[in-house]
Amino acid sequence: MKTLISSLFTLLFCLPLFAQDFAGDWEGELKVMGQSLPMILHITEVDDNYKVTMDSPKQGAKDIPVEAELQSEQELKITSSAMQMEIPLTSVHKDTLEGTFSQRGLNIPMVFTRISDKTETKEVKTTFRAVPFKVDLKTHVLAGEIDTPKEGSNFPVALLISGTGAQDRNSTVYGHDLFVEMAEFLTKNGWAVVRYDERSTGESTGDISKCTTTDLAADVNALVDYIANSPLIDKKNIVLIGHSEGGIIAPMIATKNQHVKSFVSLAGPTVKGLELMKAQAHLVAESSGTTGQDLKEYDEYYSNQVNLVYNRNEENKDSTNRVLKSLLEDQLGLVSLPENEKQQVLNTMMEQLNSPAFYALLHLDGEKVTQNVNKPALYLFAEKDIQVPAEMNTTSLEQHLSEKQKHQTEIKTLPQHNHLFQRCNSCTLMEYETIEGGYSKESLAIILTWLTQIQSM
Repeated sequence: MKTLISSLFTLLFCLPLFAQDFAGDWEGELKVMGQSLPMILHITEVDDNYKVTMDSPKQGAKDIPVEAELQSEQELKITSSAMQMEIPLTSVHKDTLEGTFSQRGLNIPMVFTRISDKTETKEVKTTFRAVPFKVDLKTHVLAGEIDTPKEGSNFPVALLISGTGAQDRNSTVYGHDLFVEMAEFLTKNGWAVVRYDERSTGESTGDISKCTTTDLAADVNALVDYIANSPLIDKKNIVLIGHSEGGIIAPMIATKNQHVKSFVSLAGPTVKGLELMKAQAHLVAESSGTTGQDLKEYDEYYSNQVNLVYNRNEENKDSTNRVLKSLLEDQLGLVSLPENEKQQVLNTMMEQLNSPAFYALLHLDGEKVTQNVNKPALYLFAEKDIQVPAEMNTTSLEQHLSEKQKHQTEIKTLPQHNHLFQRCNSCTLMEYETIEGGYSKESLAIILTWLTQIQSM
Protein backbone atom coordinates (compact mmCIF):
# COMPACT_ATOMS: atom_id res chain seq x y z
CA MET A 1 0.00 0.00 0.00
CA LYS A 2 2.81 2.38 0.92
CA THR A 3 4.43 1.78 -2.47
CA LEU A 4 1.12 2.41 -4.26
CA ILE A 5 0.57 5.73 -2.46
CA SER A 6 4.14 6.78 -3.21
CA SER A 7 3.64 5.95 -6.87
CA LEU A 8 0.41 7.94 -7.00
CA PHE A 9 2.14 11.03 -5.56
CA THR A 10 4.95 10.62 -8.07
CA LEU A 11 2.41 10.39 -10.88
CA LEU A 12 0.53 13.48 -9.68
CA PHE A 13 3.66 15.62 -9.45
CA CYS A 14 4.87 14.47 -12.86
CA LEU A 15 1.60 15.38 -14.59
CA PRO A 16 1.66 18.84 -16.22
CA LEU A 17 -0.67 21.45 -14.70
CA PHE A 18 -3.76 22.17 -16.82
CA ALA A 19 -3.62 25.26 -19.01
CA GLN A 20 -6.49 27.54 -17.98
CA ASP A 21 -8.76 28.75 -20.74
CA PHE A 22 -9.46 32.28 -19.50
CA ALA A 23 -11.81 33.04 -22.41
CA GLY A 24 -15.40 33.64 -21.36
CA ASP A 25 -17.44 35.84 -19.03
CA TRP A 26 -16.55 35.97 -15.34
CA GLU A 27 -18.50 37.45 -12.43
CA GLY A 28 -17.18 38.64 -9.07
CA GLU A 29 -18.03 40.99 -6.21
CA LEU A 30 -15.90 43.85 -4.91
CA LYS A 31 -16.70 44.33 -1.21
CA VAL A 32 -15.77 47.70 0.28
CA MET A 33 -16.89 48.95 3.72
CA GLY A 34 -19.92 46.67 3.83
CA GLN A 35 -21.00 47.50 0.28
CA SER A 36 -21.01 44.98 -2.57
CA LEU A 37 -20.11 46.09 -6.10
CA PRO A 38 -20.66 43.45 -8.83
CA MET A 39 -17.96 43.24 -11.49
CA ILE A 40 -18.05 41.32 -14.77
CA LEU A 41 -15.04 40.50 -16.96
CA HIS A 42 -15.46 39.67 -20.65
CA ILE A 43 -12.33 37.81 -21.81
CA THR A 44 -11.69 36.80 -25.42
CA GLU A 45 -8.62 35.03 -26.79
CA VAL A 46 -6.55 36.99 -29.32
CA ASP A 47 -3.49 35.25 -30.81
CA ASP A 48 -1.36 34.21 -27.83
CA ASN A 49 -2.94 36.63 -25.37
CA TYR A 50 -6.35 37.86 -24.26
CA LYS A 51 -8.54 40.92 -24.79
CA VAL A 52 -10.59 42.04 -21.78
CA THR A 53 -13.44 44.47 -21.14
CA MET A 54 -15.08 45.08 -17.77
CA ASP A 55 -18.63 45.91 -16.60
CA SER A 56 -19.65 47.52 -13.32
CA PRO A 57 -23.47 47.14 -13.45
CA LYS A 58 -24.30 49.13 -10.31
CA GLN A 59 -22.24 52.08 -11.56
CA GLY A 60 -23.79 51.86 -15.00
CA ALA A 61 -20.41 51.21 -16.63
CA LYS A 62 -20.15 48.66 -19.43
CA ASP A 63 -17.46 47.39 -21.82
CA ILE A 64 -14.66 49.35 -20.14
CA PRO A 65 -11.46 48.45 -22.03
CA VAL A 66 -8.61 47.17 -19.85
CA GLU A 67 -5.19 45.72 -20.62
CA ALA A 68 -4.44 42.01 -20.22
CA GLU A 69 -1.10 40.22 -20.04
CA LEU A 70 -0.72 36.45 -19.79
CA GLN A 71 1.85 35.77 -17.05
CA SER A 72 1.74 31.97 -17.21
CA GLU A 73 -0.70 29.20 -18.10
CA GLN A 74 -2.53 29.84 -14.82
CA GLU A 75 -2.00 33.60 -14.39
CA LEU A 76 -3.53 36.57 -16.21
CA LYS A 77 -2.80 40.15 -15.15
CA ILE A 78 -5.47 42.79 -15.83
CA THR A 79 -4.56 46.48 -15.59
CA SER A 80 -6.00 49.89 -16.44
CA SER A 81 -3.73 52.91 -16.51
CA ALA A 82 -6.77 55.20 -16.86
CA MET A 83 -8.32 53.87 -13.62
CA GLN A 84 -4.97 53.14 -11.93
CA MET A 85 -6.24 49.61 -11.33
CA GLU A 86 -4.66 46.17 -11.30
CA ILE A 87 -6.10 42.65 -10.84
CA PRO A 88 -3.60 39.77 -11.03
CA LEU A 89 -5.75 36.65 -11.55
CA THR A 90 -4.76 33.08 -10.73
CA SER A 91 -6.73 30.05 -11.88
CA VAL A 92 -7.71 27.69 -9.05
CA HIS A 93 -10.26 25.75 -11.12
CA LYS A 94 -11.44 25.82 -14.71
CA ASP A 95 -14.44 27.87 -13.56
CA THR A 96 -12.83 29.87 -10.72
CA LEU A 97 -10.28 32.70 -10.68
CA GLU A 98 -8.81 34.36 -7.61
CA GLY A 99 -7.06 37.71 -7.43
CA THR A 100 -6.60 40.99 -5.60
CA PHE A 101 -8.23 44.20 -6.82
CA SER A 102 -5.72 47.04 -6.34
CA GLN A 103 -6.53 50.70 -6.94
CA ARG A 104 -4.91 53.79 -5.45
CA GLY A 105 -3.70 51.95 -2.35
CA LEU A 106 -6.86 49.87 -1.95
CA ASN A 107 -6.25 46.08 -2.00
CA ILE A 108 -9.27 43.76 -1.88
CA PRO A 109 -9.29 39.97 -2.47
CA MET A 110 -11.77 38.83 -5.13
CA VAL A 111 -13.09 35.56 -6.53
CA PHE A 112 -14.47 35.36 -10.07
CA THR A 113 -16.65 32.49 -11.27
CA ARG A 114 -17.36 31.65 -14.88
CA ILE A 115 -20.80 32.67 -16.11
CA SER A 116 -22.40 29.68 -17.79
CA ASP A 117 -24.06 29.99 -21.18
CA LYS A 118 -27.48 29.66 -19.52
CA THR A 119 -26.94 32.62 -17.20
CA GLU A 120 -24.85 34.74 -19.53
CA THR A 121 -26.07 38.29 -19.84
CA LYS A 122 -27.87 38.70 -23.15
CA GLU A 123 -27.83 41.70 -25.42
CA VAL A 124 -30.68 44.11 -24.80
CA LYS A 125 -33.47 43.34 -27.28
CA THR A 126 -34.71 46.36 -29.19
CA THR A 127 -37.38 47.03 -31.80
CA PHE A 128 -35.76 49.98 -33.56
CA ARG A 129 -33.24 50.22 -36.40
CA ALA A 130 -29.74 50.99 -35.10
CA VAL A 131 -27.20 52.66 -37.40
CA PRO A 132 -23.70 52.67 -35.82
CA PHE A 133 -21.27 55.56 -36.22
CA LYS A 134 -17.80 56.67 -35.15
CA VAL A 135 -16.61 60.27 -34.97
CA ASP A 136 -12.84 60.86 -34.97
CA LEU A 137 -12.01 63.92 -32.84
CA LYS A 138 -8.22 63.46 -33.27
CA THR A 139 -7.52 63.05 -29.53
CA HIS A 140 -10.20 60.36 -29.19
CA VAL A 141 -12.98 58.58 -31.06
CA LEU A 142 -16.64 58.67 -30.06
CA ALA A 143 -18.73 55.65 -31.04
CA GLY A 144 -22.48 55.34 -30.88
CA GLU A 145 -25.61 54.74 -32.90
CA ILE A 146 -28.56 56.53 -34.44
CA ASP A 147 -31.74 54.65 -33.53
CA THR A 148 -34.73 55.19 -35.80
CA PRO A 149 -38.11 53.65 -36.58
CA LYS A 150 -37.76 50.60 -38.84
CA GLU A 151 -38.68 52.50 -42.00
CA GLY A 152 -38.28 56.04 -43.28
CA SER A 153 -35.80 58.90 -42.93
CA ASN A 154 -35.63 62.61 -42.13
CA PHE A 155 -36.71 61.99 -38.52
CA PRO A 156 -36.68 64.59 -35.74
CA VAL A 157 -33.89 63.52 -33.41
CA ALA A 158 -33.09 63.55 -29.69
CA LEU A 159 -29.44 63.26 -28.62
CA LEU A 160 -29.22 61.67 -25.15
CA ILE A 161 -26.60 62.89 -22.64
CA SER A 162 -25.91 60.84 -19.51
CA GLY A 163 -25.01 61.84 -15.96
CA THR A 164 -21.78 61.74 -13.96
CA GLY A 165 -19.50 58.73 -14.34
CA ALA A 166 -18.33 56.63 -17.26
CA GLN A 167 -21.47 55.68 -19.18
CA ASP A 168 -21.91 53.69 -22.35
CA ARG A 169 -24.70 54.29 -24.87
CA ASN A 170 -27.22 52.30 -22.79
CA SER A 171 -26.68 54.44 -19.67
CA THR A 172 -27.04 51.38 -17.45
CA VAL A 173 -27.59 52.55 -13.87
CA TYR A 174 -28.43 50.16 -11.02
CA GLY A 175 -29.41 47.50 -13.56
CA HIS A 176 -31.65 49.79 -15.62
CA ASP A 177 -30.80 50.50 -19.28
CA LEU A 178 -32.18 54.02 -19.10
CA PHE A 179 -31.30 55.19 -22.60
CA VAL A 180 -32.46 51.95 -24.23
CA GLU A 181 -35.84 52.52 -22.57
CA MET A 182 -35.87 56.11 -23.83
CA ALA A 183 -34.89 55.03 -27.36
CA GLU A 184 -37.60 52.35 -27.46
CA PHE A 185 -40.24 54.86 -26.39
CA LEU A 186 -39.23 57.69 -28.70
CA THR A 187 -38.64 55.60 -31.84
CA LYS A 188 -42.10 54.07 -31.42
CA ASN A 189 -43.38 57.65 -31.51
CA GLY A 190 -41.59 58.65 -34.71
CA TRP A 191 -38.36 60.09 -33.32
CA ALA A 192 -34.76 59.16 -33.97
CA VAL A 193 -32.44 58.89 -30.98
CA VAL A 194 -28.67 59.33 -30.79
CA ARG A 195 -26.89 57.34 -28.08
CA TYR A 196 -23.11 57.22 -27.66
CA ASP A 197 -20.36 55.68 -25.54
CA GLU A 198 -18.55 58.25 -23.43
CA ARG A 199 -14.77 58.37 -23.57
CA SER A 200 -13.06 55.09 -22.56
CA THR A 201 -16.36 53.16 -22.49
CA GLY A 202 -17.82 50.78 -25.05
CA GLU A 203 -16.24 51.39 -28.45
CA SER A 204 -15.10 54.96 -27.70
CA THR A 205 -11.49 55.78 -26.91
CA GLY A 206 -9.88 58.43 -24.70
CA ASP A 207 -9.56 58.80 -20.93
CA ILE A 208 -12.70 59.92 -19.11
CA SER A 209 -10.91 59.94 -15.73
CA LYS A 210 -9.26 63.23 -16.70
CA CYS A 211 -12.42 64.84 -18.13
CA THR A 212 -14.31 67.80 -16.72
CA THR A 213 -17.89 68.79 -17.54
CA THR A 214 -16.51 71.20 -20.14
CA ASP A 215 -14.68 68.35 -21.89
CA LEU A 216 -17.82 66.21 -21.97
CA ALA A 217 -19.82 69.16 -23.31
CA ALA A 218 -17.30 69.55 -26.15
CA ASP A 219 -17.98 65.93 -27.12
CA VAL A 220 -21.72 66.63 -27.27
CA ASN A 221 -21.13 69.70 -29.41
CA ALA A 222 -19.09 67.63 -31.87
CA LEU A 223 -21.83 65.00 -32.05
CA VAL A 224 -24.46 67.64 -32.80
CA ASP A 225 -22.38 68.88 -35.73
CA TYR A 226 -21.96 65.30 -36.93
CA ILE A 227 -25.64 64.29 -36.86
CA ALA A 228 -26.68 67.57 -38.50
CA ASN A 229 -25.21 66.12 -41.69
CA SER A 230 -26.88 62.70 -41.42
CA PRO A 231 -29.48 61.89 -44.12
CA LEU A 232 -31.44 59.94 -41.49
CA ILE A 233 -32.48 62.97 -39.49
CA ASP A 234 -34.22 66.31 -39.93
CA LYS A 235 -31.50 68.80 -39.05
CA LYS A 236 -34.15 71.44 -38.32
CA ASN A 237 -35.42 69.32 -35.43
CA ILE A 238 -32.42 68.44 -33.25
CA VAL A 239 -33.20 68.30 -29.53
CA LEU A 240 -30.87 67.50 -26.63
CA ILE A 241 -32.09 65.42 -23.67
CA GLY A 242 -29.68 65.41 -20.74
CA HIS A 243 -29.99 63.61 -17.40
CA SER A 244 -28.30 64.86 -14.19
CA GLU A 245 -24.88 66.27 -15.21
CA GLY A 246 -26.10 65.77 -18.78
CA GLY A 247 -28.98 68.06 -17.79
CA ILE A 248 -26.60 71.00 -17.44
CA ILE A 249 -24.54 70.05 -20.49
CA ALA A 250 -27.70 70.21 -22.62
CA PRO A 251 -28.33 73.97 -22.06
CA MET A 252 -24.59 74.70 -22.31
CA ILE A 253 -24.53 73.33 -25.87
CA ALA A 254 -28.04 74.35 -26.93
CA THR A 255 -27.18 77.96 -26.12
CA LYS A 256 -24.21 78.10 -28.49
CA ASN A 257 -24.85 75.49 -31.20
CA GLN A 258 -27.12 76.80 -33.97
CA HIS A 259 -28.21 73.28 -34.96
CA VAL A 260 -29.99 72.68 -31.63
CA LYS A 261 -33.65 73.65 -31.66
CA SER A 262 -34.51 72.87 -28.03
CA PHE A 263 -33.44 70.86 -25.00
CA VAL A 264 -34.87 68.80 -22.16
CA SER A 265 -33.09 68.88 -18.80
CA LEU A 266 -33.91 65.91 -16.56
CA ALA A 267 -32.81 66.67 -12.99
CA GLY A 268 -30.19 69.04 -14.36
CA PRO A 269 -28.42 71.30 -11.81
CA THR A 270 -29.29 75.00 -12.00
CA VAL A 271 -27.42 76.07 -8.85
CA LYS A 272 -23.73 76.47 -8.09
CA GLY A 273 -21.84 73.18 -7.85
CA LEU A 274 -20.53 73.77 -4.32
CA GLU A 275 -24.05 74.45 -3.05
CA LEU A 276 -25.42 71.36 -4.82
CA MET A 277 -22.78 68.99 -3.43
CA LYS A 278 -23.47 70.11 0.15
CA ALA A 279 -27.23 69.67 -0.28
CA GLN A 280 -26.75 66.28 -1.90
CA ALA A 281 -24.46 65.04 0.90
CA HIS A 282 -27.00 66.15 3.53
CA LEU A 283 -29.96 64.43 1.86
CA VAL A 284 -28.08 61.19 1.13
CA ALA A 285 -26.86 60.99 4.75
CA GLU A 286 -30.35 61.76 6.05
CA SER A 287 -31.92 59.09 3.82
CA SER A 288 -29.41 56.59 5.23
CA GLY A 289 -30.68 57.19 8.77
CA THR A 290 -28.34 59.93 10.03
CA THR A 291 -30.29 62.39 12.19
CA GLY A 292 -30.03 65.07 14.87
CA GLN A 293 -26.59 66.05 16.14
CA ASP A 294 -24.90 63.36 14.05
CA LEU A 295 -26.34 64.87 10.87
CA LYS A 296 -25.36 68.37 11.95
CA GLU A 297 -21.79 67.27 12.62
CA TYR A 298 -21.63 65.42 9.31
CA ASP A 299 -22.85 68.52 7.43
CA GLU A 300 -20.14 70.60 9.09
CA TYR A 301 -17.46 68.02 8.34
CA TYR A 302 -18.45 67.66 4.68
CA SER A 303 -18.80 71.41 4.23
CA ASN A 304 -15.27 71.98 5.55
CA GLN A 305 -13.97 69.28 3.23
CA VAL A 306 -15.51 70.57 -0.01
CA ASN A 307 -14.72 74.20 0.88
CA LEU A 308 -11.05 73.24 1.07
CA VAL A 309 -11.19 71.55 -2.34
CA TYR A 310 -13.14 74.46 -3.83
CA ASN A 311 -10.52 77.01 -2.69
CA ARG A 312 -7.49 74.89 -3.56
CA ASN A 313 -5.00 76.28 -6.08
CA GLU A 314 -1.40 75.66 -7.13
CA GLU A 315 -0.01 77.85 -4.35
CA ASN A 316 -1.90 76.28 -1.44
CA LYS A 317 -2.30 72.75 -2.85
CA ASP A 318 0.16 71.04 -0.50
CA SER A 319 -1.08 72.72 2.68
CA THR A 320 -4.71 72.12 1.66
CA ASN A 321 -4.07 68.43 1.11
CA ARG A 322 -2.46 68.14 4.54
CA VAL A 323 -5.56 69.63 6.17
CA LEU A 324 -7.84 67.43 4.04
CA LYS A 325 -5.91 64.34 5.04
CA SER A 326 -6.17 65.29 8.71
CA LEU A 327 -9.94 65.78 8.40
CA LEU A 328 -10.37 62.40 6.75
CA GLU A 329 -8.17 60.67 9.32
CA ASP A 330 -10.29 62.12 12.13
CA GLN A 331 -13.46 60.89 10.45
CA LEU A 332 -12.06 57.42 9.72
CA GLY A 333 -11.00 57.19 13.36
CA LEU A 334 -14.69 56.88 14.22
CA VAL A 335 -15.15 53.89 11.90
CA SER A 336 -14.53 50.33 13.05
CA LEU A 337 -12.08 49.11 10.41
CA PRO A 338 -8.65 47.45 10.48
CA GLU A 339 -5.85 50.01 10.20
CA ASN A 340 -4.67 48.76 6.81
CA GLU A 341 -8.20 49.14 5.38
CA LYS A 342 -8.49 52.64 6.83
CA GLN A 343 -5.29 53.61 5.05
CA GLN A 344 -6.58 52.18 1.79
CA VAL A 345 -9.87 54.08 2.12
CA LEU A 346 -7.95 57.27 2.97
CA ASN A 347 -5.81 56.95 -0.16
CA THR A 348 -8.87 56.38 -2.33
CA MET A 349 -10.73 59.38 -0.90
CA MET A 350 -7.72 61.68 -1.31
CA GLU A 351 -7.40 60.55 -4.93
CA GLN A 352 -11.05 61.38 -5.59
CA LEU A 353 -10.83 64.78 -3.91
CA ASN A 354 -7.80 65.62 -6.04
CA SER A 355 -9.44 64.62 -9.33
CA PRO A 356 -10.01 67.32 -11.99
CA ALA A 357 -13.62 66.13 -12.40
CA PHE A 358 -14.55 66.72 -8.75
CA TYR A 359 -12.90 70.16 -8.69
CA ALA A 360 -14.78 71.08 -11.88
CA LEU A 361 -18.12 69.89 -10.45
CA LEU A 362 -17.67 72.13 -7.40
CA HIS A 363 -17.00 75.11 -9.68
CA LEU A 364 -19.86 74.37 -12.07
CA ASP A 365 -22.10 77.45 -12.22
CA GLY A 366 -25.68 76.40 -12.93
CA GLU A 367 -26.91 79.93 -12.31
CA LYS A 368 -24.74 81.36 -15.09
CA VAL A 369 -25.74 78.57 -17.48
CA THR A 370 -29.41 79.34 -16.74
CA GLN A 371 -28.95 83.06 -17.36
CA ASN A 372 -27.58 82.33 -20.84
CA VAL A 373 -30.34 79.94 -21.97
CA ASN A 374 -31.88 81.14 -25.25
CA LYS A 375 -33.74 78.10 -26.66
CA PRO A 376 -37.13 76.54 -25.85
CA ALA A 377 -36.60 74.28 -22.86
CA LEU A 378 -38.29 71.71 -20.65
CA TYR A 379 -36.87 71.35 -17.14
CA LEU A 380 -38.20 68.23 -15.41
CA PHE A 381 -37.40 67.50 -11.76
CA ALA A 382 -38.33 64.73 -9.31
CA GLU A 383 -39.90 65.62 -5.97
CA LYS A 384 -37.99 62.96 -3.99
CA ASP A 385 -34.64 63.42 -5.74
CA ILE A 386 -31.85 63.42 -3.13
CA GLN A 387 -29.07 63.98 -5.68
CA VAL A 388 -30.38 67.06 -7.50
CA PRO A 389 -33.05 68.40 -5.11
CA ALA A 390 -36.10 69.71 -6.95
CA GLU A 391 -37.03 72.68 -4.76
CA MET A 392 -33.65 74.40 -4.66
CA ASN A 393 -33.16 73.96 -8.42
CA THR A 394 -36.63 75.11 -9.50
CA THR A 395 -36.26 78.16 -7.24
CA SER A 396 -32.92 78.97 -8.87
CA LEU A 397 -34.46 78.58 -12.32
CA GLU A 398 -37.22 81.07 -11.56
CA GLN A 399 -34.65 83.54 -10.25
CA HIS A 400 -32.10 83.32 -13.07
CA LEU A 401 -34.05 82.74 -16.28
CA SER A 402 -34.44 85.92 -18.30
CA GLU A 403 -37.98 87.26 -18.66
CA LYS A 404 -37.89 86.48 -22.38
CA GLN A 405 -36.72 82.93 -21.75
CA LYS A 406 -39.46 82.25 -19.20
CA HIS A 407 -42.03 82.48 -22.00
CA GLN A 408 -40.43 79.53 -23.82
CA THR A 409 -39.51 77.41 -20.80
CA GLU A 410 -41.62 74.80 -19.05
CA ILE A 411 -40.73 73.72 -15.49
CA LYS A 412 -42.31 70.62 -13.98
CA THR A 413 -41.76 68.53 -10.85
CA LEU A 414 -43.01 64.94 -10.73
CA PRO A 415 -44.37 63.95 -7.30
CA GLN A 416 -43.08 60.79 -5.60
CA HIS A 417 -40.26 60.27 -8.15
CA ASN A 418 -36.54 59.77 -7.55
CA HIS A 419 -33.44 60.90 -9.44
CA LEU A 420 -33.90 58.19 -12.09
CA PHE A 421 -37.51 59.33 -12.60
CA GLN A 422 -38.87 56.14 -11.13
CA ARG A 423 -42.00 56.25 -8.99
CA CYS A 424 -40.51 55.45 -5.57
CA ASN A 425 -41.45 54.58 -1.99
CA SER A 426 -38.47 55.12 0.34
CA CYS A 427 -36.72 57.01 -2.50
CA THR A 428 -33.23 56.15 -1.22
CA LEU A 429 -30.26 55.32 -3.43
CA MET A 430 -30.51 51.66 -2.45
CA GLU A 431 -34.10 51.47 -3.70
CA TYR A 432 -33.14 52.31 -7.31
CA GLU A 433 -32.30 48.75 -8.32
CA THR A 434 -35.32 47.21 -6.57
CA ILE A 435 -37.82 49.17 -8.69
CA GLU A 436 -38.85 47.57 -11.96
CA GLY A 437 -37.81 49.65 -14.95
CA GLY A 438 -36.30 53.12 -15.19
CA TYR A 439 -38.18 56.18 -16.43
CA SER A 440 -41.84 56.13 -15.38
CA LYS A 441 -44.69 56.37 -17.89
CA GLU A 442 -45.54 59.81 -16.50
CA SER A 443 -42.05 61.18 -17.14
CA LEU A 444 -41.87 59.75 -20.68
CA ALA A 445 -45.32 61.18 -21.50
CA ILE A 446 -44.26 64.68 -20.39
CA ILE A 447 -41.11 64.47 -22.53
CA LEU A 448 -43.04 63.30 -25.60
CA THR A 449 -45.64 66.06 -25.22
CA TRP A 450 -42.85 68.64 -25.16
CA LEU A 451 -41.07 67.13 -28.17
CA THR A 452 -44.33 67.11 -30.15
CA GLN A 453 -44.85 70.80 -29.41
CA ILE A 454 -41.29 71.62 -30.43
CA GLN A 455 -41.55 69.65 -33.66
CA SER A 456 -44.52 71.73 -34.76
CA MET A 457 -42.79 75.07 -34.08
